[in-house]
Amino acid sequence: MKAQEVINHILNLPQYRRAKEQTLATKALKEFLGKAKAPLVRYAYLRDNTLFVCVKAPFAAQELKHDSNIISIKNFLNMYFASKNLGFLRIENVKFFVAKNKPPKIVVRKSVLVLKEKAKGNFKLRCKHPKLAQIFLDLREILCQKAKNQV
Repeated sequence: MKAQEVINHILNLPQYRRAKEQTLATKALKEFLGKAKAPLVRYAYLRDNTLFVCVKAPFAAQELKHDSNIISIKNFLNMYFASKNLGFLRIENVKFFVAKNKPPKIVVRKSVLVLKEKAKGNFKLRCKHPKLAQIFLDLREILCQKAKNQV
C-alpha cells in the first residue's frame, strides 16, 4: 500500500471527517487559485461556515483579500462541494490570516578556546614614568609566571 492510499483510507473514517474537510478545502482552494497563487496558501479549514485560509506572508493575504477574489472563492468552493456530494459544506465567509513563523532555533556550541600565551615577559623597560613602569613590571611578572606554568 502506498502512503497516499493509507492516508485516504484514514480520512474516510467517520472520526476524521474534519480532517477530510480540511484537506478537501485546501486542495480545492489551491486548484482554484492556480499555479501563480497556490504557493501563497499554507492550509485552509472550515469552521461554522467560514473558510479560514492560512497564507505564508502578509503580501499574500493582501493579494487574496480583494472582494472579487473572496466572492469567486466562495462561489467556486460551494459549487465544488456540491459536485462532490458534500452539500452540507457551505461557505458564507472567507477569512485570511498570516502564519506566524517561528525562527528555527540555532544551537550555538560554547567552545572554550584556549590560547597559548606568546609573550614570555622578556622585554626591555623603556618607560620613564614611575606609575607606568610599575604597571609594566607587574605585567612582566604575570607573563613570566604564565610562561613557566605552560611549559
